[in-house]
Amino acid sequence: MVLMAVCDAKYRPYPVKGSSGLDDTKKIYNYRHSRARRISENCFGFLAARWRILGRALEVAPEKAEIIVEAYLALHNYLCTTDTDNTELSTRYIHPTFVDHSTPTGDLLPGEWRQVVQGDTSFLDPRNMSADRATRVAMDVYNNLKDYFLTPAGQVYFQDAAITRGTLQ
Repeated sequence: MVLMAVCDAKYRPYPVKGSSGLDDTKKIYNYRHSRARRISENCFGFLAARWRILGRALEVAPEKAEIIVEAYLALHNYLCTTDTDNTELSTRYIHPTFVDHSTPTGDLLPGEWRQVVQGDTSFLDPRNMSADRATRVAMDVYNNLKDYFLTPAGQVYFQDAAITRGTLQ
């Protein structure tokens, strides 16, 4: 459900209105939403960079596209599991700097896959997908996820630190 909400253009982070900002629950939702989008983007970006055919729209029926992507995922998973014995970094399937990663201070460093897929038509800026306001259904999803992220089952230990990073306490 989170992935669906992240990928669908109607589901966006809460907008920051003027100087009043957002309360902490909405900041946590925005942080978790952005993090999920970044992870999804990294996963597909990595595949598109390694399997260049994914850098453009697949001109097949949706059912066949699903099978094709599943085949790429199977190959990807196989290469990931067989790559663990390869100690030579320059020949690894998954080079440590190929995907986005964080520094010890929490700064995000973009992965090398972003240069590989630059200009590909399969990567559109989600901010340009739709200018429509969030629907009532989208707002219900926002609020349900926002509440869930504050429960013991939905929390991640670093979410509070992430929303206060760079602010004075």
